[in-house]
Amino acid sequence: MSWVFELHDSEKTFIDFTNFISVHNLYTQWFLKIELETSTNTKLVKNWNKLQFQTTWAQSWTGIIHVAYKNITRDISIIIDVPDEIHTVDYNIFSDMPYHRLQERSLSCESSATSDILSYLEWRNITENDILYYLPKSNYYNILPWNNENGKVWWDPHKWFVGYINSKNWVIAKQNLMTWYWVYEEPIAEVYNQYWYETEIINLNTHNSDFTAKQHLRKILWALSSGDMVQLWGDWCTVWKYDDGDISNLNITTEKAKDGSISARNECYNVLQDRTLYWQYKDNNWNMVDHEWLDGQHAFILLGWKWDIDRPTHIRVWDTNTWYHEYATNEWMRKWEAMDYRSIIIRK
Repeated sequence: MSWVFELHDSEKTFIDFTNFISVHNLYTQWFLKIELETSTNTKLVKNWNKLQFQTTWAQSWTGIIHVAYKNITRDISIIIDVPDEIHTVDYNIFSDMPYHRLQERSLSCESSATSDILSYLEWRNITENDILYYLPKSNYYNILPWNNENGKVWWDPHKWFVGYINSKNWVIAKQNLMTWYWVYEEPIAEVYNQYWYETEIINLNTHNSDFTAKQHLRKILWALSSGDMVQLWGDWCTVWKYDDGDISNLNITTEKAKDGSISARNECYNVLQDRTLYWQYKDNNWNMVDHEWLDGQHAFILLGWKWDIDRPTHIRVWDTNTWYHEYATNEWMRKWEAMDYRSIIIRK
């Protein structure tokens, strides 16, 4: 449990925490002394330039904070009324889910993620093949892109699966070869609807000055904390310094990773290079529409976060190709932005 302690404006002449770059160092070196009149086990950490107390106190607490800096002391009365939502600090549903499976096909991450989410919601085994059965598909879905005078022509991933669902001996299933691409959130939401679940699609098109990417993240975290499930789209590749994988993804197996204690690296030599794919498709009025997207599109299951729900330090996700990950929030936002912040909230 945690609570943010901020000085009021009248106290800032005494010690302005926002002007100290290393408040935590001042505290640990005893230049700054802070004590709480409480019998609970309390420690001080620094987060987002604020002093934050992690403690085990109950729903409410009244007391005195003693602050001393050099030869100046100050006693500050404090009343803390902890809302129920404080229980959402450091959240993870991994152990609640009955299945943690690797995708069965080279590029079937959306269907695999959907099968694990539905297996959790239904509390029965729903397979990747079950999802593929309901997944909207064009009559021509097992067709490679073709060329016209303006470039490649393919299908609309907003409407149905694009490319080969089942690999053929003569087809290498790769996004950069445009032999297999996957599917976006609208057709996946239709699958959830087939199982009678209400869904909410949120993506970049939903964002505006009143609903930013950060607010989008907050909304899906709160949805998860309330019992809903969230499926996400992002970049498979991870910037090297943020990669928390233990082994190569070529060596990972269900046996090695089923308990979430090990994961594989999402290594891409071109992670920071342009990986845009281009093609055209026909819209509902049979007009040609230019489409560009990412070589590296991937689907994830939101599992939780570290630290505070409104200021998470890490986002926990399930990757159907490389398993359990805890990504620094800024790296997750990069990965998510690469796929236009695509997400589905599945109402439980």
